[in-house]
Amino acid sequence: MITQTYIVRFLIVVLCLSSLTDCSGGGNGNGNNETLATSTATVTGLDPNTPYYFAVSAYNGLSGPCSNEVFTVTPLSGVVGLAWDSIRASAVLAYDVHYGKQPSRGPGDCTYPDSMRVLVPSRS
Repeated sequence: MITQTYIVRFLIVVLCLSSLTDCSGGGNGNGNNETLATSTATVTGLDPNTPYYFAVSAYNGLSGPCSNEVFTVTPLSGVVGLAWDSIRASAVLAYDVHYGKQPSRGPGDCTYPDSMRVLVPSRS
């Protein structure tokens, strides 16, 4: 019997609303050729003046658990800017931004009706 084991490394990211908080990145990394950086996303087409919940998860072929959840009431433009400090690990291909008008079911849960994928910039 041949058994294959796949180790999937999930990264937890801390999400903030870029319009409300300084989410500046940078940092020294963790010694594993990973550096901290600020990733951003702009979510458009949201209903104006409406409560929305947002969370982010790392993606490397599978999605990891979601970040902390943030909440905002959308401006009249229906556009929300998000930013998070993320680790630029070679295993992370993208970050999934999850959002909806209802909160998730609990910490780490990514059950939202909508999502968008933010690709990690290519590494030289």
